[in-house]
Amino acid sequence: MINPLTLLPFFVPFLMPHPHVPKAIAMQGAGGTTKVTWFTVPYNAEQVKTLPNGRTWHMGFASLEVGMPLQCGEVTIPVGKYKLDVLRADSGEFTELQLTPTEMLALRPRRGQQPDPAKVEAVKKDLAARGIPELIHLPAKSYDDPAAEHLEFMVLNRGFEAVQRGSSEPKGGASFTLMATFGDLHRKVDLVEVFVPPAPAKDAGK
Repeated sequence: MINPLTLLPFFVPFLMPHPHVPKAIAMQGAGGTTKVTWFTVPYNAEQVKTLPNGRTWHMGFASLEVGMPLQCGEVTIPVGKYKLDVLRADSGEFTELQLTPTEMLALRPRRGQQPDPAKVEAVKKDLAARGIPELIHLPAKSYDDPAAEHLEFMVLNRGFEAVQRGSSEPKGGASFTLMATFGDLHRKVDLVEVFVPPAPAKDAGK
């Protein structure tokens, strides 16, 4: 007679649900680091199909913490922390990623109560002073990849130009491709770091 315990290691992988875990990935540039955080939610094809045009999906409650100025095509992304969503266009296609400053999230109505108008004005004024738009839309392209059971982000980091051979001192900003894969939905955005040369060191003898 076979001991049931000897079969347990074989059946456990089929009985246990796929772990859904918080994850993070970093893009190291010449002047800072940008991070993406998300939760590995499972793919739900019906949920994606029923998302109305003009609405966004949370992409595993993703956030983008920008540690150095970035450029995506003609769109500038200032330093700051953003909620990262994918937008379904009026055409029904997912053609853009949408960034919402986290400061704006606190202004959303809660339990039917509208936020204090004075607070709304103060937050918007602060964002404007820092050059941060209330919404940022990034043009996204599709790419070929196998269907993904769970949401994942990936980064292709092409590095930055150095001042000379053998040196890690930057001469320009880094370039990245941020990729998201979820079911048969595969989207990517190209990001270029806006390089700010470091201030020259002061002569210690003066």
